[in-house]
Amino acid sequence: IQRIKGGIHLNVLLNVNFFFSQARKAEEEKKLDALKSHTDRKLDKFKKAQEQARKKKLASDAHSALKALDRCTALVEMECGRGGTCKLQTAAALRSPDCVEAKLEQARRLCEDSGLEGDERAQKVIALLYERRLAEAEAEKHRKAAEQRLAKALEGDTDLSSVAESLQKARSGLESIGATDADPSIVSVKSMEDRLFSLKKERAARAEGEMA
Repeated sequence: IQRIKGGIHLNVLLNVNFFFSQARKAEEEKKLDALKSHTDRKLDKFKKAQEQARKKKLASDAHSALKALDRCTALVEMECGRGGTCKLQTAAALRSPDCVEAKLEQARRLCEDSGLEGDERAQKVIALLYERRLAEAEAEKHRKAAEQRLAKALEGDTDLSSVAESLQKARSGLESIGATDADPSIVSVKSMEDRLFSLKKERAARAEGEMA
């Protein structure tokens, strides 16, 4: 260190202070990095534990949801042909009040989230939902066809048999998936059936009057 009369040169003193300041700063940053690394490791460990707990709960919830559907999935049977091709028979389950769509959907979602789609009961649930949606779409197609044909009949179209046929297919399709008289689609079909019945009576009475 350079000295002059009266003590250390001011520039030298400033340089020394800067050196020690930088050293302290580097040491503090090192400690902060170590602390951060330790905190990050603890956070990662916590996140992993949290994720494992989440997956464990999802699996538990999925098993509970499937257990609640035991009476439903027991109605789904595996039928295998001579060629070795197997198919799940879902007709009885689809009509059963034990196979509520909301519960089936909840179980499907939980099984998907927890990775239990491969469970035999989960596969039955997925098959039931698939078959149910196909049947709903088919029944709705016939219901709309009946609605259009009935509208034409009310305007004077003489073909009532096609209306009756569409209504019968719509009702059969809805009943095949357990729809009740309170179901909006069944209510709609029933309303059209009543209108068709009245229309047939009106036409029969008119025909009798013309013959008299």
